[in-house]
Amino acid sequence: MLELQNLKKTFGSLTAVDEVSFKIQDGEIMGIIGQNGAGKTTVFRLILNFLTADKGTVLWNGHPLKKTDYDIIGYLPEERGLYPVNASLLEEGIKELKQQGACVIFSSHDMNNVEEICDSLIMLRNGKVVLEGQVHDIREKFGRTKVFLETTLSDETLLQQPGVINPKKTKDGLTLLDLSDPKHGKELFETVTRDGYIPTFSQQPPTLEEIFRMKAEVPNE
Repeated sequence: MLELQNLKKTFGSLTAVDEVSFKIQDGEIMGIIGQNGAGKTTVFRLILNFLTADKGTVLWNGHPLKKTDYDIIGYLPEERGLYPVNASLLEEGIKELKQQGACVIFSSHDMNNVEEICDSLIMLRNGKVVLEGQVHDIREKFGRTKVFLETTLSDETLLQQPGVINPKKTKDGLTLLDLSDPKHGKELFETVTRDGYIPTFSQQPPTLEEIFRMKAEVPNE
């Protein structure tokens, strides 16, 4: 198990990592996401002992990392270019490491990859953890406010329904809309099925990409 306890790193007046804590269990893949400058690279460098933390501890199986521990730690920077070459091969390698019981930290700007590969994730903003948990739980926490449906009703008619926001057609002919509150899904379903069966009605939470954009754009709290 890899554990970070209250890591902090400053560069002059800039706080790059601010009291970051998390745990990764054996056989778990954890994603680290955040905009450029959020602190992701600094976290990796602190774990690898490329940088010395101003405060906090990195633990491996309950003890501070020793020189021999670093002999079994691998690090593949994104700039090495292996990922643009064969993404699927890298993904399979990561999953194989998980099956072997390794702790894996995966960082990418592609939220689809993070959602597909990772069991859990943390999001950094200005060096702080602003989002953490299991990927499925994080999405559900934001509520099932997206609806995909197949309907002959016009966008104007849909907009007259309680809570419906921004209906639009997808390239495959479905209608995608947002709800101001997940509770309006039941009313919408009753409306669009009033004349009988419809092939598609799916109420979902926002994607990880959408959540990333929402949290990244929130001003400092």
